[in-house]
Amino acid sequence: MIKNKTLRNLFYVSLALLLIAGFIIRPAHAHIWFEEIPGFYAVYGFIGCALIVIVSKALGHNLLQREEDYYEHN
Repeated sequence: MIKNKTLRNLFYVSLALLLIAGFIIRPAHAHIWFEEIPGFYAVYGFIGCALIVIVSKALGHNLLQREEDYYEHN
């Protein structure tokens, strides 16, 4: 079985390789100007994922979590 640290390092290496590939492999025909920016989709994906985590934590904290003694109040 692969240990967590080894798996995490493997993901970091694959992320770095994909980012480097974004600089080397250029799109043949970009439809929008920002598709030509190297590593754009890596940054876009990271920001999108981070925003999903931040928004979901904020929603969970504000809408779903209750105080410890929520059910003891009558």
